Amino acid sequence: TCYLDSLIVALFYSNSSFDFLLDKTIDPNLSSEFQQQVERMKTVLRFIVNLLRAGEHINTNIMYQLLVTLDSLGCDIALSRKQQDALQIFEFLAESLSLPLLTLKLDIIHTGKLNVNDDLRLIGERSLLISIPSSATSNDSPITLEECLNTYFNNSITVRRHIDQQLGST
Repeated sequence: TCYLDSLIVALFYSNSSFDFLLDKTIDPNLSSEFQQQVERMKTVLRFIVNLLRAGEHINTNIMYQLLVTLDSLGCDIALSRKQQDALQIFEFLAESLSLPLLTLKLDIIHTGKLNVNDDLRLIGERSLLISIPSSATSNDSPITLEECLNTYFNNSITVRRHIDQQLGST
């Protein structure tokens, strides 16, 4: 469970930015059974966070309760006993706890025929998978968030689309 441990520490140890998720009201449109399971998960998470911030030991039985709760919510990786990626469990927690979406404006610019529904729209993301630019790894200077965001958003993407052409008679 080291992937889950590291995620909980990163989210809750010294930063209260994600605390609102543990107190947030659950979407009433969800089934009552799912709402109960989410409330159970939030209760276990609150207990773990309180122990963590108090510097107390969090034993395996407590973490197992969290894993069981995650599994009951449909998280297939929770009890798999295989090495997991912390991003997978973060995405599951973000979805289950209704982490607000980041709204991004997506404008696809090309020389083809404009399709407003495809080329200009707002999209919602729960997280951005920002990597360290390869140019930054060759020197010892600090890497700024701005550099990482520029690399993420200014990537070149090739889109192939059929262009409507009118055939003229010759």
